[in-house]
Amino acid sequence: MKLARRLIDEAGLGLAPGKAFGPEAEGRLRWCYASTWSKNEIGVERLAKFLSLGNARDNISPQSDASMRSGPVVPRKMIK
Repeated sequence: MKLARRLIDEAGLGLAPGKAFGPEAEGRLRWCYASTWSKNEIGVERLAKFLSLGNARDNISPQSDASMRSGPVVPRKMIK
């Protein structure tokens, strides 16, 4: 929840805490990408900048940290 709040305040991104979608999503964030391609690109750039500054490390739980090592789930149509 803390990371989701920081993303709103510091990067202008509205990612929902996963726990709002059930206990299996605890420790994750959900991003709705049902928008124009250009808006999604801007969002990805903002997220990349936020993460490149090391802003998220203090907010990652051991559970989500372990799942991140296995790699993100990327929808096939987003892969080029």
